[in-house]
Amino acid sequence: MNSQSNLMNEISKVKSRLKNVETIVTNENGNVSVEARNNEGCFFKVREDNAKKREGFVVDLKPDFEIAKVTDHIFLGSQDVAMNEHLLKENNITHIINVSIDVPNYFPDKIVYLKLQMYDRPDTNLNDYITCINNFINETIANFDNPRIFIHCNAGISRSVSVTIAYLMLSCGMSYNEAYEKIKKVRKNARPNDGFVNQLKNLQK
Repeated sequence: MNSQSNLMNEISKVKSRLKNVETIVTNENGNVSVEARNNEGCFFKVREDNAKKREGFVVDLKPDFEIAKVTDHIFLGSQDVAMNEHLLKENNITHIINVSIDVPNYFPDKIVYLKLQMYDRPDTNLNDYITCINNFINETIANFDNPRIFIHCNAGISRSVSVTIAYLMLSCGMSYNEAYEKIKKVRKNARPNDGFVNQLKNLQK
């Protein structure tokens, strides 16, 4: 009994010497809070720390004006193109699919938009978006004369690429690898996050 009591006392002493560790928690809307653990082992919020607010998407500050032609009707790129009226006109863009969180529809009087707020997170469910996007693309192609649809997120790397892959798979009969390689040829930095890759591969099962 004494040995057990001594062990418990030693454990208590060690615990008392341990430094309290704060954990930074970022939720899906980018808000940041700091949490710590109490003596019972439960976590509690210490403070909000929105000075460190983080976005739920890839942030890329370098201008990217590439417009990648995926098909005769589908084009892919970043938010930089979406806000550049000259580029959009030059490439005869008639429709835009915007899957960013906070990039506005810049030219609603001149271009037809589909805006869906989508986070670049592995646990974001693509099925919540791809049916609507595919319907929009297919109906646009069927009802407009030579439409040119530009699909973008922020960086044009993960979200916009993923929904375009889903379109190629579900509406054009491609496998994941075929769709990804087709896009990779025209958009070298295309890279869906790992969660999106797994979900897209499951579409062909």
